[in-house]
Amino acid sequence: MAEKYVVDYQVFGVIYFEHDNIFSGPDLAHLWKQTHIFGDQKGLGNFYRLDAITNPNRPRSFRLGTMNAFDPLLLESSLPIYGGVSSTQRGGRFCDCDFFFSQGTSGRSFGYETLPEFVLGCSGQWFELAGSEAVVELFRTQLEIADQYSPPYALVDVAASEDCYSGFAYVSCFSLNNRLHRWSEHIKWLYACSKQRDQARGVYWGNYFGAAILDRLGGRERFLTRFREQTQDAFGSPNARIWEFPNGVFVSLCMDPLGCKPGQPLDGSAGQNLHWLVLELGSHGVLNPWADNQPRQP
Repeated sequence: MAEKYVVDYQVFGVIYFEHDNIFSGPDLAHLWKQTHIFGDQKGLGNFYRLDAITNPNRPRSFRLGTMNAFDPLLLESSLPIYGGVSSTQRGGRFCDCDFFFSQGTSGRSFGYETLPEFVLGCSGQWFELAGSEAVVELFRTQLEIADQYSPPYALVDVAASEDCYSGFAYVSCFSLNNRLHRWSEHIKWLYACSKQRDQARGVYWGNYFGAAILDRLGGRERFLTRFREQTQDAFGSPNARIWEFPNGVFVSLCMDPLGCKPGQPLDGSAGQNLHWLVLELGSHGVLNPWADNQPRQP
């Protein structure tokens, strides 16, 4: 009997957009092309535009990175394209999927408004096969493009498969199989994102902060100066990533996402930087959706 295919951990990048300000069709297609880094893989799904008539004969199986799914939608309009593609081993559990790519619309959950989101993730097997640097560069590219849309917040999480449930722990379509702490995180975020966009969902391996969060933290320069001081090792070299964009900044807990791999000891610098970041964000109300609505003074 063949051994059952199990995904121990997944790596997901999630970007939360303001309403009506999400990836255009061409930008989403560009990010789709980049998924070729995972090899000649096949996924199942569907892409569509809200203003277009759905073709019932449109193929539902796609090779990653190929444009047969996008070209018909891009031909007539640059309007946003929704939908997505996932790849799961035949007969495998849904939470053991190897790949997920999606752009979703806004909606409501538990009576709260939800923000539209873009989600890109892969299994630990695919992550290590493609290589850490290649996948991290893919996340950097998507954030560089997304920054032009001024998203309030984004994350890159390395989580046990049962924790992120193939990315559905980060979106409004929530699975009852998710663990209790993810439900708590989800409800807090629903409340926070319906307010002033100056809250973080949590602290993950990678964290993108938009303008409202940076204002609450005392401004971009103050935050980055303090973070750079915190993330220098004994020899003066950085032990975390900092990506600066015109409208926001991205910071990580350590250089390699595998330093936060579930089931393994936490990278030493990641632990120290996590402690600092939780205190920094928490003391400015960025981690508490019930904090007062006025930015704290530096």
